[in-house]
Amino acid sequence: MSTRDLFVKNAKEQLDEWNEELARIEIRLHLGKVAMRDELEKRTAELRRLRATAIKELRDIERSGESAWEDRKVGAEQALSAMQGSLASVRSQFG
Repeated sequence: MSTRDLFVKNAKEQLDEWNEELARIEIRLHLGKVAMRDELEKRTAELRRLRATAIKELRDIERSGESAWEDRKVGAEQALSAMQGSLASVRSQFG
């Protein structure tokens, strides 16, 4: 397996874990108190946007050649890091 393929595989596995966590947060959103629900709704919308960006970056890597994927890797890493940070913030605030 090439380095690019391994990077994409690992990133997709991480996104799958985050998708499961986002689903659990969304369940809490629907069960939560109204005041908390508004803020959590905004935060989950941001998480979905960050997830879409990360998926786009990974697809771009998959379409790029072996020699060019390293250039795209930085953008994917930034997108994944942004999602990870946002998810950690939601996790700490809404437990």
